[in-house]
Amino acid sequence: MAQSLELLLIQFLMPDNDARRQAEEQIRRLARDPQVVPALVHHLRTAKTPNVRQLAAVLLRKKITSHWPKLPLDSKASLKQALIDSITLDHRSFTNYLSPTPSASFLYACLTILLLSIQLSCTFVLPKGLCSTYELY
Repeated sequence: MAQSLELLLIQFLMPDNDARRQAEEQIRRLARDPQVVPALVHHLRTAKTPNVRQLAAVLLRKKITSHWPKLPLDSKASLKQALIDSITLDHRSFTNYLSPTPSASFLYACLTILLLSIQLSCTFVLPKGLCSTYELY
């Protein structure tokens, strides 16, 4: 699913309306499967372009609450850790020297919403220049 989903995410961002519609339909079909959650987390973390990472974050935000109860416990634990790592460890994505870029701010907001939506309780330190410590419940 991961490779085909990556191609669909890229196709979804193309300016061609027909290509975008086709990608949207196929993504909608894939999104019915709970395994779309780990695939979207994977793309949120590994996609080469920020636009694909942002689209993965938006789609994940929309699907995680309905699919979360259906995922195995070990998958949930690794997904939680991957989301936390995405926020706390990848300072390149969230800061440009001392101030966040608009796309990084959007991605950070999406990740925060994801963590809140799965009711993860954790504390993390934001990259320098953004804040100090947040608690998510």
